[in-house]
Amino acid sequence: MPGDFLTTIFDHAPEAVTRFQVVQHKDYSITIRYVPASAESEYAVTEVCAKLKTQFEGINVSAEAVDEIASDRGKIRFVMSEFK
Repeated sequence: MPGDFLTTIFDHAPEAVTRFQVVQHKDYSITIRYVPASAESEYAVTEVCAKLKTQFEGINVSAEAVDEIASDRGKIRFVMSEFK
């Protein structure tokens, strides 16, 4: 999964989410964790999930609205993998 691509998935709707994080699970599924910022959030997230499902055919993609995404030593990790 190319990390550079994943950091830009909300470029088309920057006002839709405050923060987001892509989590790749051990079963290869992907969860988009996001902090909603506007009424557009659900629509934008649905678009992103559809795009990722097309990009990564056969991979389960889901979304999870959260209240906060914790920083790691002051930085937000856009992409997390359970493989490490």
